[in-house]
Amino acid sequence: MFKTVIKLCNENSGFIGVIIFVTTLILGWASGIFSALRKRPKFKIQVLPGPTLCTTYPTGNKYQNFDTHQTAISVYLNITNLGNAPSSIDTVTLGYHRSVSSFSLNWIKYRIGWFSLEHPITAMEEFQYEFKNRIKYYPFLLQGENADTYLKVGKSKNGIIYFEQNESWGESFPVSHNNQTKIRIVVHDSYGNKYKIMSNIPIVSLEDAQKFNPSFGMTFSSLTKETKKETRPNKSSEPT
Repeated sequence: MFKTVIKLCNENSGFIGVIIFVTTLILGWASGIFSALRKRPKFKIQVLPGPTLCTTYPTGNKYQNFDTHQTAISVYLNITNLGNAPSSIDTVTLGYHRSVSSFSLNWIKYRIGWFSLEHPITAMEEFQYEFKNRIKYYPFLLQGENADTYLKVGKSKNGIIYFEQNESWGESFPVSHNNQTKIRIVVHDSYGNKYKIMSNIPIVSLEDAQKFNPSFGMTFSSLTKETKKETRPNKSSEPT
């Protein structure tokens, strides 16, 4: 049997050489694909202490005889690329459990599920904290023209993400347990990958939140005032 195999190999050496060559090409091509597939970013997210907090505050307005309120949340994050390929932080979304008390479709959707704030909003001032007559400034994660969101392999970045919810009424605010609420942070990278983390953060008063940022909770109201100014007609455009 062994001699027969040797004889067949000798008689068909050219054909066997072709098979070996083609097999080598296929294995090299496949290994290249697998190697490329193995190269991908992997973000690790940490929620840091500091200006990581949530507050719900009255607006002084009414909607159908209901008092309205707003919710603002800031989260101080550390994001590290533990993968083997670089990528950029594209955007960050935040979810919380809404304080729906009665059983309903909204209770299932937002008390069991998550109410999402899809887009961070610009903070009008820097986050800071005064400590022993010195002021510590916290960086933003995405805000600012010079925000560096490109993470090479092994690189990390700290920064604040700030959210303000539209003016709301009723139970459209975060659930509170022992003055804390649970949030879910989802970081999207430039390849479309998603990285999630859940964390309990403190619920504080607006006054305490503004110790970190004097303009905390004021972006939406400021934008609304500016919009009204821009749409107000000038005297020259008024009908005569």
